[in-house]
Amino acid sequence: MMENKIEAGDKHEEWQTRGEEIKRKLSFLTKDDLVNAMSRRYDFGTALRRKYGTETERCLLFHILASSTPRLELIDRYDFDGEDSVELFVDSWLKQANP
Repeated sequence: MMENKIEAGDKHEEWQTRGEEIKRKLSFLTKDDLVNAMSRRYDFGTALRRKYGTETERCLLFHILASSTPRLELIDRYDFDGEDSVELFVDSWLKQANP
C-alpha cells in the first residue's frame, strides 16, 4: 500500500486520481439505499472526527467521505492508517455489498 503522507509537490495528481476511484465506489454503494449509506458514511466520519479532531481537515479521503470541499492548501494527508483508513472502509463495504 502507498504511504498515506507524502510531500506536497508529489501528491495532488496521484491523490486526485485515487480519490476519484473512491468517489466512484461511494457513489455505487449509495445508489440503492441512500439513507443507510449516508448514515454509514456519517458514522465512520464522526468516529474519525472524534479521534483525530481538526487533523481530519488535512485528509483528502475524509473530505471525500464527508462530501465536503477541502481547502487544498491544508491537505497533506491522503488517508488515515489501519482501521481508520477511509479507503479500507470503502473497500470492505464494497466487498460486503458484492460478496
